[in-house]
Amino acid sequence: MPSDCGNCKRKCDYVNAQWFPPRAIVYCRPQVLWYLKDAEIFRDGKWLPDPDGSTAIDAGRNGVRIPAHYAEHLAAEIDVRQRKCGMEGKLLEYEVQLDREFSPTSWKALAYMSGWRRRTEIYRHFKARKKVQKGT
Repeated sequence: MPSDCGNCKRKCDYVNAQWFPPRAIVYCRPQVLWYLKDAEIFRDGKWLPDPDGSTAIDAGRNGVRIPAHYAEHLAAEIDVRQRKCGMEGKLLEYEVQLDREFSPTSWKALAYMSGWRRRTEIYRHFKARKKVQKGT
């Protein structure tokens, strides 16, 4: 049964999940962080395997194939959002991959990169008007 996700404010089957199938992607903060942790895998057109083993990336007798275009689309969308953040977007990816505490600018980049739709507002203007709460 879906529960309320405190991050994207939707009914979600994947609250506190460690893995997301393509149909669950709504670009909420946990999903953006999940992508950034293994961004190169997605950029290569591969989807991360389900740690529970219920879905496999490579088709096998017991596996379900996730087409490469899902991974490529996810990578393209988040990479565009990240480039709009400039060096702060790269800093966020670096901090995620090294499992470091996020800097204040990284929290703002994460807020800008998250959300169902791509923001039309320039990142510099977003930063100036937005107070981002740490950890939300």
